[in-house]
Amino acid sequence: MSIAASPLSRPELTDDPGRLTEIAPAWDALALAAERPLIAPGWQMAWWRNMRPEGARLRVALAWDAQELIGAAPFYVSRRRGMVEYRLVASQMAIRNGPALAAGRERQALTLIARTLASARPRPHRIILEQIDVADTWPAMLREVWPGAVRPRLDRVAPTAVPMLMPDGLSSDEWFAKRSSSFRAAMRRDRRQIEARGGTFERVESVARITWAMHELRRLHVLRWGESSPLASSEGAQMMVDAGAALGPERFRVYLILDGDGNAVGVQIFVVAGREVVYWNGGWDPEWKAHSPSLVGILDGVTDAIDRGAVRVDFGEDDTYRYKRRFADGDAPVGTVILWPRDRAYPAALALSSPERLIRVVRAAAGRLPDDTQARLRRLIRRPGPL
Repeated sequence: MSIAASPLSRPELTDDPGRLTEIAPAWDALALAAERPLIAPGWQMAWWRNMRPEGARLRVALAWDAQELIGAAPFYVSRRRGMVEYRLVASQMAIRNGPALAAGRERQALTLIARTLASARPRPHRIILEQIDVADTWPAMLREVWPGAVRPRLDRVAPTAVPMLMPDGLSSDEWFAKRSSSFRAAMRRDRRQIEARGGTFERVESVARITWAMHELRRLHVLRWGESSPLASSEGAQMMVDAGAALGPERFRVYLILDGDGNAVGVQIFVVAGREVVYWNGGWDPEWKAHSPSLVGILDGVTDAIDRGAVRVDFGEDDTYRYKRRFADGDAPVGTVILWPRDRAYPAALALSSPERLIRVVRAAAGRLPDDTQARLRRLIRRPGPL
């Protein structure tokens, strides 16, 4: 599948995984330069191979200047409530998702990407951009360069807080010294207790060891959360194995706590691009809960990231996992942006989405209520029987 282009500056639309393997080094170089760990092809295509929704179809928009790749925007197509939706690959599993764009040439690349999306088949009724950094300007720029006389409608969904650590030049020892005395004491105590119980600590150094650790992570997720966790599935485990193999131990960092028999009682994953580090996920054995293996393992990853020169450690969306706040010193929220091309299908698409948009309005209003009121509402919604 391709779109006609000029000799020098040209767009390309592909659904061919083989083609993406061919251009992966250039795509990866863009992701590294942007310092966005989870837009790298090693992560994105691992998600596509293993976690894509049933019936989804791949559509990757590429922007070229002569023989140089200046933009890669991976989407997939699905149908929902009668609408054709284009969503970013790895949606809900890639914090600060988006296209990989060459620095200083974002507008040129997005112009080509917009041209590609506007003429793609099936034609999108809406383009949903999830987990977007609210500080990013590229969604608005994509709207500005959209071809045609009428720009798409742009809706922004209420942002979500994301805890962020910025060491600001501190060493790991200096950073740790600035944590609360109770946190420092608890971490030292828990580490001593883990060691007294025969536990050991390891930073994974090989792809083979990553593979083993990801199967251990699946086991721990089954123990802790059962089937409710995507990483408890064979597909989730394979995604982690594939991503680890593609990125390697320098960019897919795994920190282990092992019992005396060599089994994992804690697994923590950090994904890296340049000076940017994302704490992705982890798991721990409930039998070791008293020693906080999750917090101790995350601390190993955080201090290692600081020692390696990280300027930001991103902890992902902060919903119920308040433990992330113990490591963070600020917020860098993410949100969802929806683009609605204003073509002949626009009025029907808007009508089809009206119940969903009403729900978003209600949720946004509820989010402004006091915390105790929100908690009562959640309990009421979960209660069986009529309200």
